[in-house]
Amino acid sequence: MKINEKLIYYRNQNNLSQTALAKKMYVSRQTISNWETGKTYPDIQSLILMADIYQTTVDQLVKDDIDLMQNNLSKFKLRELSVGLLTTLIATYISFISIHWLPLPIAAMLVATFSTLGIMIAATLIKLNNRLHLQTFKQTVAFLNGKTVEEINYDAKKRRYILIISAVVGIILGTILTYLIAVKILGWSL
Repeated sequence: MKINEKLIYYRNQNNLSQTALAKKMYVSRQTISNWETGKTYPDIQSLILMADIYQTTVDQLVKDDIDLMQNNLSKFKLRELSVGLLTTLIATYISFISIHWLPLPIAAMLVATFSTLGIMIAATLIKLNNRLHLQTFKQTVAFLNGKTVEEINYDAKKRRYILIISAVVGIILGTILTYLIAVKILGWSL
């Protein structure tokens, strides 16, 4: 459950209207409405006050949203690192080409600089992919397109089972077809 859904749930559980909660929290009713519709996010002081009003913990209010925020942050980092890697790749290539216009030592320094940056970014990208348990480029793209790591890993397992079943069915059909060709068409007796 997202935090805006939890805020509505807890407010309803405590039989409070948005106006009544706003008075208890010293904010406007519109602020409560914005929190509950997900337009804005309550600050830490508001979360502490709400947890006190609802007799719960801040952790209970934000736990699911923390996972969602970490997921979104990971997506942002993956995109940022991917763009950075592509940029350093292009810059390295341009640096190689710049040997025609720039003195060799300067062009070599540019190539070395952009190559080093690219290696550092690639290492960071690999480390983040490992932390997220993303093993292939396809999984990384699926993650960036909104699938969770669990869905991606489930899809990979499902595809693996389908591949194994397809291979077994293919072997059986191939064997039957080979037998029929050998016996019916070639006239072999087995």
